[in-house]
Amino acid sequence: MKNSELASALFGAICLFTMSAQIAQPQAKATSSTVQVHMVVTNQAFSDNNDPPVLGPENVQVKQGKNTLKVNQIIPALGDNAALQLFILIDDTLDPRIGTNLNDIRDFINSQPASTQVGVGYMSNANFQIAQNFSADHALASKSLRLPVGVCRQ
Repeated sequence: MKNSELASALFGAICLFTMSAQIAQPQAKATSSTVQVHMVVTNQAFSDNNDPPVLGPENVQVKQGKNTLKVNQIIPALGDNAALQLFILIDDTLDPRIGTNLNDIRDFINSQPASTQVGVGYMSNANFQIAQNFSADHALASKSLRLPVGVCRQ
């Protein structure tokens, strides 16, 4: 059961990014009557026996005030359009026994597509320390994980 919940949660996170527009590369200039918008679109949860549905412009409704706007294009965050920067921030005041879950986080980092850059940091008392800057080297990012200190530092 825990594996299916983890798989559902991970797929949900991936869905957040699969329908976002490409941000990393410059876009063509919009005409004066159009506005380019970058957003994340999510859809229903994925089950093991079904493929995720494909969303098209006809499936999305955008409103500005009371006016309905036309959606011209949806660019899935796949392949060259999958530029994602994922930063994992861990509460450094957590009980160190959380360490039994670090391998799950490492597996999640290592399962990211090659185009995803991953960063890792630790937060405590309204401050944070970067353990690993954004990197496409997932092994390097996963090696920066450590046990939380477990106490509030002053």
